[in-house]
Amino acid sequence: MLYYVFHRQLDALATLRGVLGGLDEFFNEKNFDFVMATAVLLVLAIPVGIANIYLGYVIGEGPCTLCWWERIGMVVVGVAGILILRYGLKARYIAAVLFGAAYGIFMTLRHASFSLYRDVGMGFGGDIFGAHTYTWGILVYWVVVVAMGLMMLFAKDKVVSEDISRSDTRIKPLSAYSKFVIALSLFVILSNAVQALISAGIPPYSGKGDPERISLNNTWTSGVWKRFEKPFSFVGANVVEDPFIAGEPKDISVKFNSDPSAGAFVDVKPALSVKNSFPLPFETKGFSAKA
Repeated sequence: MLYYVFHRQLDALATLRGVLGGLDEFFNEKNFDFVMATAVLLVLAIPVGIANIYLGYVIGEGPCTLCWWERIGMVVVGVAGILILRYGLKARYIAAVLFGAAYGIFMTLRHASFSLYRDVGMGFGGDIFGAHTYTWGILVYWVVVVAMGLMMLFAKDKVVSEDISRSDTRIKPLSAYSKFVIALSLFVILSNAVQALISAGIPPYSGKGDPERISLNNTWTSGVWKRFEKPFSFVGANVVEDPFIAGEPKDISVKFNSDPSAGAFVDVKPALSVKNSFPLPFETKGFSAKA
């Protein structure tokens, strides 16, 4: 039995080795560019495009400040992917993808931590395929890190791998599919810039924590900068203060009076008195006829 299991495991390893070897051959420059263009489409053009065009212009949902920060991370990752398509898999572009993904994961987790506890299925923010928009970044950025790792692992084609350490600039020709993805991505970025101008305004104006519906009558505010006047906290403004303890010198917003003579029961009216009573003409029983 053990002999049979051992040989079955060897067969599985041989199959896996063959699959991985096939991936090595698959990631030539042409296929690598196709996969990279598709990744840009799935990271930038489609999710940011749906949030921007459908949820923004069609539904009228206005992004909050943290929504914009999540989108910015996707734009950074997508633009780095476009640069890889044009100039090759250079180390600086790989670093830009990974740093952008790290930034995006942090911002998404920060955003979700503020909102998940308030969202009990009543529509706090729009949803795409059942998941609220502010949670999608967790999946998108995680996929970016995994996909970039796989592409680095199997991109052993000589032309592709030499770009990592290349000191000069190599301008690569773009396929029709890559041109389409780049054009669509640039359109989405421009459309987001227009939407940001409508909803958030120009500096020093900024986005809102609870934004208005997208319209040309949106009011601009710079109130978000007041957050820098407070100590930094990972839970934002949703801070539960420490309880009041008599005699402890701690400054809290809710003020308490410790004077016992000013208690709540100083001027309480006299208790009500019973004016009349009579016995019930039936036996009292509780639930299910039990006394």
